[in-house]
Amino acid sequence: MALGIIATIEAQADQVEFVGQTLQEVVPPSRRDDGCEHYTLTRDRENERVFVMVEQWRDRAALEAHLATEHYRQMAATLENRIAQMSVREYDILT
Repeated sequence: MALGIIATIEAQADQVEFVGQTLQEVVPPSRRDDGCEHYTLTRDRENERVFVMVEQWRDRAALEAHLATEHYRQMAATLENRIAQMSVREYDILT
């Protein structure tokens, strides 16, 4: 069964542009990852500090492989002290 991910990332007030740029840079290589069916970065219209990553993976193994890639690990390390909070929710894709 396909796996959906919604990751909500809130940038620190003085890091909004840096966080946005860093998140944008991880999109193209992530879309090329084996098992990636959908990978989109959005920004909240009411709060510019909040970014939402909407992802769909073929299965858990594809997601785990993505989390182990250099581009993902580099992005996570770069943002470590630049975000105020982050939440990640997983969903079963039904249709």
